[in-house]
Amino acid sequence: MPSGVRTTSYRHPNFCADSLIDIFANHNYTTSSAAAEGISLTNGCDNACIVANTYVTDVNGSYYGGFVSEEVITTALIRQYEALVIAGYFDPASSNPYRAIGWDQVNTPYAQALARTAATEGMALLKNDGVLPYKFANGTACTVALIGMWANASYQMQGGYSGPAPYTHSPIYAAQQLGLDWVYSNGPTNESTLTSNFSDAAMSAAKKADVILYFGGIDISVESEANDRYDIAWPESQLELIGNLSSMGKPTIVIQMGSMLDATPLLTNSNVSALVWAGYPGQDGGPAAFDILTGAVAPAGRLPVTMYPSNYVSEVPMTNMSLRPAPHAKYNIQTLISSCTAAHPDLCPFPSVPITIHNAGATTSDFSALLFVSSTAGPTPYPLKSLASYTRLHSIAAGATASVSLNVTLGVLARRDESGNQILYPGSYTLMLDVPTQATMVVELAGQAAVLDLWPQPPANETYAATVAECPLYGPCAALGQPLAD
Repeated sequence: MPSGVRTTSYRHPNFCADSLIDIFANHNYTTSSAAAEGISLTNGCDNACIVANTYVTDVNGSYYGGFVSEEVITTALIRQYEALVIAGYFDPASSNPYRAIGWDQVNTPYAQALARTAATEGMALLKNDGVLPYKFANGTACTVALIGMWANASYQMQGGYSGPAPYTHSPIYAAQQLGLDWVYSNGPTNESTLTSNFSDAAMSAAKKADVILYFGGIDISVESEANDRYDIAWPESQLELIGNLSSMGKPTIVIQMGSMLDATPLLTNSNVSALVWAGYPGQDGGPAAFDILTGAVAPAGRLPVTMYPSNYVSEVPMTNMSLRPAPHAKYNIQTLISSCTAAHPDLCPFPSVPITIHNAGATTSDFSALLFVSSTAGPTPYPLKSLASYTRLHSIAAGATASVSLNVTLGVLARRDESGNQILYPGSYTLMLDVPTQATMVVELAGQAAVLDLWPQPPANETYAATVAECPLYGPCAALGQPLAD
């Protein structure tokens, strides 16, 4: 949301209601919706997404509460009507062809055909051992197993932020329209464990079929606004079910719908005959998928996103915008301690971190390298980050490169517990170079938590009493026997 910038002609920012919630409910910048609305209007956000009968937006309260002036509201209205005039909103229909659009031009046969074409052209063929295009009706008996949570999908095919479609044609609908002999079984969505109610029904349907079509992936129940997901792997339950189905020796074709996931387990499974990514294909998603499967339309689509390996999310912090995998190393805590000869375990060395600095400027310069560590190992609360090592490289000439290793000890990776004891916990640790972060490295500590240093504790059942003298804020204190100036 723009802040502190007054808009000029033709530029009229607006914002979603949830942005307003952030101002007062999440970021606590103000204490009320009315105050947040006043700040937004005053700083040039002329439009607010009004959510009826909720506390989210309170334009009236903002005005009557004195959070926004009449002058600001007048300016916002002038700019909004200016935009409407420029857009031709008040022009006669004869001079604006868009004013002549009526309901008879909505959901036309052309629009329906376009929706199906867009769906087929967006699908990507990721794997094919020669089974596609598949001849479902070739003069011989052919029973098709339609299995998976997407096989009988309806509204899910539209994805998020979609208006009501005139219809939603599922893969089952498409099979019916093609006159195929088919059997159906539902499948798991995002469960980590495959249960017998899904497995038994799916295997039973597959046994009756000549070819298995598995429609799976994820849908808006797994990912949507305010419903973030923390992994990019196929759900374990679905991978297990696909593995069981594909081991039956029948052609097994996987149609992945929803957002892209790490398809490595399917690409490397020799029993999976083909893999097609269909995404959120819209109102005619089922027939569009069969257009690809039957060869009625050649699959020429390409993935609109990069397919990262599933472990990428644990190797790279979500705040790292470089989108490159970080180096990953694994060490055992007990091995690190037992191989150390230092007098105190907290001084035991951890493998150093080599860095290379290139001076891309035109002036010889030093470089101060700061290495921070961040981790969620051990009990809460977790520090955001702490300094693990530092050094300074001197006089790096323009265009030159210098290398150095940052020394790290076990003590800088450890944390103090409530008793003051220094403990090294197993878990994932992210090492970050410089501020802002220019490079990261993830290391994994395995084994058992180890106490590196014991903090002296008071004797049991013994208390201490202390007298606090009343002294002035500055100067000598007579209560402590300090001489006072004459």
